[in-house]
Amino acid sequence: MKIDKLHALLVVISPRPTPTGQTNRIPHSSVPIVGETLLHHQIVYLRNQGITKLTLLTNSPPRMVEKSLSFAAEIGMKPRWFRLAEPCGISEALRSVLPLVYDELFVVLSGNTLFPCDLSILTKLHHAQRASATIALKFLAETSRYRTMVIDSHRRVTA
Repeated sequence: MKIDKLHALLVVISPRPTPTGQTNRIPHSSVPIVGETLLHHQIVYLRNQGITKLTLLTNSPPRMVEKSLSFAAEIGMKPRWFRLAEPCGISEALRSVLPLVYDELFVVLSGNTLFPCDLSILTKLHHAQRASATIALKFLAETSRYRTMVIDSHRRVTA
């Protein structure tokens, strides 16, 4: 499978508002890094990997995503936007969009983190193992900010 056939699903969830409707932080995807937002850097990363199909799953208002979608189109991607009704986790976001990508090979990225890896190698591994799903993991000494996964001796996720 060619990497340009891979469909990228980028999940960007804005922080949940307080009971008064306010949020005390901006979404991680909007944080500036070296003059551009994290979301901008993720789009560049995906395009540099050869990805042309991009679906942005987000509960953010249109004004927060229009610039990113326009930028993705400018650099040769076919972006689309799937509006989530409310803040949710990645699994709920995927459940919402799964019928749209059911018969495609897709990669899911969290809009909160930039974790570069070679997607062509990941795709080859996925096919070689005849896997239902393949997850790129990174060892971190400090995991308090992230969820953790347990893997067995065959490198399969067990918890």
